[in-house]
Amino acid sequence: MTPGGPLAPFGCVVTNTSPKWSVSDVAMAASRAKARCAEAAHVICREAIKLHGAIGFTDEYDAGLYLKRAMTLSAWLGNAALHRRRYAELTVVDAG
Repeated sequence: MTPGGPLAPFGCVVTNTSPKWSVSDVAMAASRAKARCAEAAHVICREAIKLHGAIGFTDEYDAGLYLKRAMTLSAWLGNAALHRRRYAELTVVDAG
């Protein structure tokens, strides 16, 4: 089970369908979706490694490749903590 329920479908729908949203609202929705998806990817990959044991960490088994991919994307695009922090900063800017 992923933390927080579904993988941020609302944020993606808002970003794609609402023409009246400002740039900061779209940035907030994107950061929210990225934070939830990054966290879910890491949780799912870690659980797969735990479930399959040592074979899950080898290059011949896909779970190890997915974990490496999730870690690479997290380093490249920003991890969940970075996007939560960005979301909080954008929320404060919009409130002020």
